[in-house]
Amino acid sequence: MFRDEHPWDAEEEAVTAPDLDAYERQLEAVFSPGGLLGRYIDGYEQREDQLRLAKAIMASMKQETHLLAEAGTGIGKSFAYLFPAALWALQEGKVVIVSTNTIPLQSQLAEKDVPLVAKVIADLQLGSLRYELAKGRGNYVCKRRLEAHLLKAQQEEVSHLDIARRLWELIDDVREGDRPSLPLSVPNELWTLIAGDADDCHGSDSPYFDHCFIQQARRRLSSSHLIITNHAMFFSDLVMRQREGSGIFPPYDYVIFDEAHRIEDVFSSFFARQVAFGQVETLFRMIRHRWQTWMETVFDAETQELLSPLEQKVRQQMLDALDKVGRAVFLPAGRPDWQAEPPEAGQPWSVLLKEPLAMPERMEETLGDLERFFRQLLETKAQDEPQRRGLERLIQRVADMRDDVRFILRQEGGGDWAHWAEWHVGAGEQLADFFGQNISLVAQPINARAILPEALFKHVPVTLVSATLATDGDFSFIAGRLGLERYDSFIAPSPFPYERNVLVVVSEYAPFPNAPGDAYEQFLFSGLRRVLRKSGGRTLVLFTSYRQMHSIAEKLAPWCAEQGRPLFVQEAGGERERLLEQFRRHPSSVLFGAESFWEGIDLPGDELECVVITKIPFANPSQPLIRARLDWIERSGGNSFDEYMVPLAILKTKQGFGRLIRRATDRGAVVFMDSRLVKKRYGRRILSGLPPFRRGTLQDIPDYVKGQVEQEEKG
Repeated sequence: MFRDEHPWDAEEEAVTAPDLDAYERQLEAVFSPGGLLGRYIDGYEQREDQLRLAKAIMASMKQETHLLAEAGTGIGKSFAYLFPAALWALQEGKVVIVSTNTIPLQSQLAEKDVPLVAKVIADLQLGSLRYELAKGRGNYVCKRRLEAHLLKAQQEEVSHLDIARRLWELIDDVREGDRPSLPLSVPNELWTLIAGDADDCHGSDSPYFDHCFIQQARRRLSSSHLIITNHAMFFSDLVMRQREGSGIFPPYDYVIFDEAHRIEDVFSSFFARQVAFGQVETLFRMIRHRWQTWMETVFDAETQELLSPLEQKVRQQMLDALDKVGRAVFLPAGRPDWQAEPPEAGQPWSVLLKEPLAMPERMEETLGDLERFFRQLLETKAQDEPQRRGLERLIQRVADMRDDVRFILRQEGGGDWAHWAEWHVGAGEQLADFFGQNISLVAQPINARAILPEALFKHVPVTLVSATLATDGDFSFIAGRLGLERYDSFIAPSPFPYERNVLVVVSEYAPFPNAPGDAYEQFLFSGLRRVLRKSGGRTLVLFTSYRQMHSIAEKLAPWCAEQGRPLFVQEAGGERERLLEQFRRHPSSVLFGAESFWEGIDLPGDELECVVITKIPFANPSQPLIRARLDWIERSGGNSFDEYMVPLAILKTKQGFGRLIRRATDRGAVVFMDSRLVKKRYGRRILSGLPPFRRGTLQDIPDYVKGQVEQEEKG
């Protein structure tokens, strides 16, 4: 619930809250030269735009207005929003949520920035700032589930018993109870059995309720002024509020979204509805192995035997239904239609459902039978509250599964939702009788504007802030996507001297990426060698396609080996930090990265001196959610390319460009290998969204790379 639905108790209200002028004077005392913040930061220099942004956020809080803000790299946006949030929350008894997209930024705020803010606030003698990093219950060990695992070991063999016993011996000395704080490493297999689980929570009926790590964390959250979280957890909470009336967080008064350019994508994934055979498998495996402690007596051998025929019917009919949809969508002529571009490695082949499909009657009836079976157990075998709650959750789980199948197949979301099927194609996989196991059905809202205004924006004011949020000089694109109609704006460019320190090279004569044959790929292969001869290393090459990235890497690897330049290549789903650490250790290396390397990585100074952007990062129109958004714009009378594809590409290009300059003294080159940037109107529009820079040629790169002398190719 939100604050307007659950007011603070009177004694927690501030007696007299400062007015906006008073708050601004406090902010000036913090940020001014020789001010409070300067006591804790060596070489502190006041940044006028940082103070301006802090005042704009404070005005948004006091006046209860929404704020959209773009603060270029180097503004110091974290402190610019943390100080007004802390001052306002502390002096007026408010709660502010600060949400980030990435875990590294979330950790930086919780472990470094907010503790420093608390010290400065203490110097103002305003009291103690309370703050907490919010984590889901699955991050904490559950004492009751750990004990139950050990008791189960007395009757049957269980996994990792020695580790569980040792953890039980040490549990009283554990303070936080989250996984990183535990005194020993817990294998994933054991963690799933002893971690907090909403479906297996006994609440106040647990003998460990008063000392529960999860409840202790919730109590800390409920007394905090600032709550640090990430977008995924925030929208998980928002979904819970929509469905159940309450969520993970206590009532709150204001939300600050940092890295706000990612909100729409995270939002869509958390409001998604999905059906796959694995959900049925997981449901019955959980029951069969009695993963949740309340199941021990409810699902005894006799009940399992009664359930078995119904389980087989549910499994088979779900398999048949998914098989039928999969064959109709992906195999209309009895074989795959590979005319469309095949999916990226590790990604499913996805196709939008063109028209509503009928809900299989037999499956609907069988899921109804399963729901009635669980209801009968609720009436006859539930002896205590945990068992009642557990069975009610199972009933709801089956009802949700039935509703989701109907919602997706019948396309009940209408034009504001995308409905599609996915085929998870394994390498070398052959069609088989169990084709349906690889099919899933998905629905996601096309526009956050259909949900967020009612679900969030009308309840609490928000600040959306990012280094890359504006397109074409304003916020009309992002505001339109999210459904924000009234808001204040703030735009401040980076204070870094881009025009002096950044060289931009555009390959004006490169073939277009869609040129016939492999002309563009051959250009990338030869062009990257020319770039690397000039940069000598410390080069990040950003791709829009894993397939193309690996193709170029395979061709370039022998040359890199001859030149003594280590080549590191991202794998789909691979560990980013490990690659970055290897890249840092080898100054002459080159790093190939795709999706996750365009943002959120920090390689300051000599760690990165050249960024190559191989292609304008347009969204893939074959992805069903993107395709549905484009179709929606066209149906509404708009131009989907100009109104969606280009603005999105502007934001992502700004992100990739921003990898190079992380500090005021950084220097280097950005090479664009896509001639459309200068030959197409939309390309010039994308370039105009970047900070000022100097245009040059490959011959100029050595002047922008520290200590680099052009190297001759060996041999």
